[in-house]
Amino acid sequence: MDPVDSARGVAGRLMLARMTAWTLLLAGWLALGALGRQWAPLLVAGLAPLVLWLAVIGAALASTRQVLLPPKGLRLALLGCGAFACAALWLLIEGSASPPVLGELSSPRRSLLLVMLAAAAWAVLLVLASRVVKGLRQAARQQGLCIGSPALPALGAALITASLPDLFAPLLGGLLLLSACLLAALADRSRPAGACASGLFDCALPFPQEESSASQPVAFATSDAVADRRIRRLARWTMLPMMASLAWMVELCAGAGLSTHAVTWIHLLAMLGPAAALEMKALARRASPPRRVGLAAAALVAGGVALVSAEGVQAWMLASVAHALAWGLVWSAGLAAARPGAATRPAALPIGPPPGRRSGAGPRRSLAALVPAALVLLLGAAIEAWGLAALGAVHLALAGAAAFACGVFALRLRGGRAALAGG
Repeated sequence: MDPVDSARGVAGRLMLARMTAWTLLLAGWLALGALGRQWAPLLVAGLAPLVLWLAVIGAALASTRQVLLPPKGLRLALLGCGAFACAALWLLIEGSASPPVLGELSSPRRSLLLVMLAAAAWAVLLVLASRVVKGLRQAARQQGLCIGSPALPALGAALITASLPDLFAPLLGGLLLLSACLLAALADRSRPAGACASGLFDCALPFPQEESSASQPVAFATSDAVADRRIRRLARWTMLPMMASLAWMVELCAGAGLSTHAVTWIHLLAMLGPAAALEMKALARRASPPRRVGLAAAALVAGGVALVSAEGVQAWMLASVAHALAWGLVWSAGLAAARPGAATRPAALPIGPPPGRRSGAGPRRSLAALVPAALVLLLGAAIEAWGLAALGAVHLALAGAAAFACGVFALRLRGGRAALAGG
């Protein structure tokens, strides 16, 4: 086979695997949030399926970190998880076809159990998809190929997810089974790979392991290292309340006349559109990673200002879009800084802890992998107790923390300049 054709084939498979994995991730946020609101609205404010989904993802990543799966085992696991999740979602609608064990349960309990089983299988499928992406990346590196940015496949997945009709259970089951079959076919050409060192594929979810990864981007000057690190963390972790509350946003905006598709399009494009646009060389030169972090800080603060100054649904929509934009900017800054040949200043400081004190070592890493699920659980409990005011308080806290980090940096910079002038 022509080496050029072989290289194009590897690159195409990697892009397809990334797009499929991102589709599973984005559809998981949307669909499990909606299923929770439909079948378990009083259980942690409808966030119970998302809590279980995040917990299983974290547990699977932590427990299988050193496990290598050969392509055949990976294919079987993918097909098994896809079929199991598809069956659970099909039984959710076809209640009369339930097995005898489920038939003994009342209808609400049976529905809740099936949703939770589907969420758990979906989580394992997503972790396996991450293995496929990593295996294809390794195959590309072994051939000396330049691995492209995941921004464009992620944007493609966002467009696919936002274009889907209403995410009812049979459609979701078909999506999961089709994705599992596609990933199983792609796994045949990948290399055996362990769990991603930075958590999920392409740093797509904010797991604490990312902050101790050797591949993390660096702060670009010692004077703003602390502010840079804090803003990156704030913007990454804002994904949890932002995506977990998307089902609430859809309901609120539906009451104001906006369609489900319009809300989803706006939200996902704010997350991933700028990151894809910044892959253009002309924009990439002007928007260095530090500038993107600065813009992310401004977006975080703007979200808090919009929540206070605007009224009704408009306030929630503006705050959500601003924080989605902040996440996308920080994510794209990490991609740009980690790219081979990215420029760094001599005084750069690593974001993570020193190599001798890795935060994810041993049992601490296993516990840290459950932090996203715990935070969404706390968010659901707060919403259940205080309503949407709790969600607004979270957005305001993120905006306030970003403003505080920028203020501290400005004061230190001013003090440094005064000291230089006095010297």
